[in-house]
Amino acid sequence: MKKTLLSMAAAVLCVNAASATSIVVDNLDMTKYSISKYTSGDKEKDMITGDLTGTEGEKVGFVLKQETSSTAADGIIGVNNQMRIYKNYEVTFTAPAGFTIKQIVFECPTNLKNGAWQYCSEMTSSCGGSFVVSATDSGAATLTWVNESGVSSFVAVASNAQVRVNKLILSDEVGEVEIPDVPEPELTKVANIAAFKALAKDTKVEFTSSVSVSYQNGRYLYITDATGALLVYGDLTTKYENGDVIPAGFQGTLSIYNDMPQLANPVVDSFAAGTAGAPVEAAEVGIDELSTEMNATYVVLKNVSVSAVEGKDNNYTVSDGDNEVLLFNQFSNAQYYDVVTVPTGFDMNVFAIVTVYKGAVQLYPVSVVDAASVNDVVVDANAPVEYFNLQGVRVANTENGLYIRRQGSNVTKVMIK
Repeated sequence: MKKTLLSMAAAVLCVNAASATSIVVDNLDMTKYSISKYTSGDKEKDMITGDLTGTEGEKVGFVLKQETSSTAADGIIGVNNQMRIYKNYEVTFTAPAGFTIKQIVFECPTNLKNGAWQYCSEMTSSCGGSFVVSATDSGAATLTWVNESGVSSFVAVASNAQVRVNKLILSDEVGEVEIPDVPEPELTKVANIAAFKALAKDTKVEFTSSVSVSYQNGRYLYITDATGALLVYGDLTTKYENGDVIPAGFQGTLSIYNDMPQLANPVVDSFAAGTAGAPVEAAEVGIDELSTEMNATYVVLKNVSVSAVEGKDNNYTVSDGDNEVLLFNQFSNAQYYDVVTVPTGFDMNVFAIVTVYKGAVQLYPVSVVDAASVNDVVVDANAPVEYFNLQGVRVANTENGLYIRRQGSNVTKVMIK
């Protein structure tokens, strides 16, 4: 039996924990729900409502409301194994008839950042009670709310930070919750990315072949092999560069986000250090050639214009004059990512990862550069090298000493030994 220890105070109150009734919701597939709207003040906001199903068939009603958050709810319903309560969102859980909620345990991911749980922060509840953040024997974080008076509906706001819930446990008593251990399913061995994509969601896998890295930034790792490209989503301690080869043996779970498969919940220890391999070159494509089948592919669009979308932070339109595609700067927050700067203008080269949003292609930027400057670099790289002494006299045969080196428009001082 796995025990989720709530707090010292809760443990003391646990006089007869074994007789307590608990509703365990461990299938938080949010892709089953849709977004509706409600009005807050003079603004239209996102809302998600529905029933969660417990392991014994119990129904727990829930409502997620955007409230004062500026983050749309699309990312919540794109995840099939987790409920995300974005910062400043309000969440309500309503118990079945006759059930009084005195305690809720939110089991969160094992994401640590600077020694603190990244997605397991205390919330603010209008129902009173108190919150405690702790850890389970398995290393997962838990956020526990306790109110001995009990409520039929629990309401709280994620006022400090986003909370991500992998499992939800509602109890009609306060104390230690015992949950029967569920055997881990056997890993499915997959030979390549195409074979992985053919599996059912929630399948836990282990890759039996190596892959190459296209790009990594924060919790986004893009990999490729001869059969396709794939996003590995999750916090890893191993850092990779373009062209690094990740050896076979890495593990994770097939998840669906925005209708696209990804390798989620990566097993950190299974991702070994990469070895240097051949660089993964961006595939040069036109905007009219982009498709959802290219999801997670590293591409470059050359000689295009980039303009900011008015009123929408981090949104840009990439155009070739006849066709357009949306570019969203996912990597703009320095707290989580190496920030990618997106300059605007004409004749730009956009290096990006193809993603899918609401069924349509969009791009995440890797780098955006002026096409003319890139061409200048190429010209300079092909230009002959000339050397001059410090008096500016061209030198045909250099000897030991300090010289001025010129290649195209690039001029530097060099020491020749």
